[in-house]
Amino acid sequence: TTTLQMFIACRGLPVFVDLLQQDPDSSSFPTSTLTSLSDLTSKPDDAFRLVPNAIECILSVYQTLGKAEGEIDRLLVHHGMHEKLARLLVTFINDSRGSRLIRMIAEIFSYLSQGDSTVKLALATPSVLQGLRTALEKLPRDTSEATLVMILKVVRALTETSHQSALLALESLIESLVSVSLYYSRRGRFEKDKVLTMVMLHVMEPLFHLSRRAQEEAVRAGVLEFLQYVVMSRQLPYVQLAVPILFDLSSFQPTRHVLWNGNIFSTFLNILKDMISICLQDRGPDQNRAFPVMIDAYKAVALWVEAYDSQELVEEYLLTDGQEKLSIIIEVVEFTEGETLTQLLEITQKIAASSRRIAKALAEGSLVNFISEKLKKAADDFTNQTSSQLNSSQQLAILKILHSL
Repeated sequence: TTTLQMFIACRGLPVFVDLLQQDPDSSSFPTSTLTSLSDLTSKPDDAFRLVPNAIECILSVYQTLGKAEGEIDRLLVHHGMHEKLARLLVTFINDSRGSRLIRMIAEIFSYLSQGDSTVKLALATPSVLQGLRTALEKLPRDTSEATLVMILKVVRALTETSHQSALLALESLIESLVSVSLYYSRRGRFEKDKVLTMVMLHVMEPLFHLSRRAQEEAVRAGVLEFLQYVVMSRQLPYVQLAVPILFDLSSFQPTRHVLWNGNIFSTFLNILKDMISICLQDRGPDQNRAFPVMIDAYKAVALWVEAYDSQELVEEYLLTDGQEKLSIIIEVVEFTEGETLTQLLEITQKIAASSRRIAKALAEGSLVNFISEKLKKAADDFTNQTSSQLNSSQQLAILKILHSL
């Protein structure tokens, strides 16, 4: 460590960055440019053969430190290391022999992405994002998953910057990101791809929050298929991340037509059924995770009922084939309690108030019996001066539901 400190103090780091140089105007390098890994071996006198050594030395500095260091990050960025590495990433990724160098570059970027806002802003430049996009698009899917995870974590870290220009620049990665997610969802090996799937969801959540344009781009690229694949896994930690993304996409009117044709509404109903099943079978940690998912999915159902451009479609879907589909909504309310019940009752009231056809169907189902029993029990508790199972918020929500019915 002392040697490293002396090396840094003697301005050794800029030397490593200079060894990454591909500028044909540089006086210290040949006039040709590095276009492939062949240039590193076919020209033994060429200074380009030092490039792998420079990359390895820079990575060794970070590995020795064990973390990102603000001053070192800013120094390396100041000398343009990030842009040089991005260009090298594009060069190496087109050569089957470049996997080791690509992995080292990805690891260096992962250290840099942990830096401060100045460093993250530098990483969100077009040249660096082009390198990351090329990695997402061209990395061999079956042999480079660890490297791909590092690239995804870099993108995730960049979404944490507060600079609006950097955030908008990240939108250019959405199509490539969705393409990667679709490859793994179509492969259908959820158990094997769990780590990558989790990282992908953590990247998508903030990336799709950047703007409505980002959401539209994601839907156009086909992200619904990947999210439905995650939901069908019934793996709660993953479903818990996917459902809020689906809800946000549903709230954007220009994408609702595409989402409806992709059967998103039935997806939300299936989520409700799955969460009910999990809660009835498990009274432990899974149940605690299932309730928030249930609430988010139920909010999405209400959103589709309330939306003027989809209400008629939803009514036809729910009210066709008797009460089978509508019974899911009723069952969600009937078996919950506490704060979860309060929120579900309030959502049910919104659904009933938004659609007279659905309200009529709910009145003909078992929901009225459930409400009657709850109110009768609350009245008995009041008469006997015992603690009521219904709090004031729940009682108010029930009265509002009855008014809507």
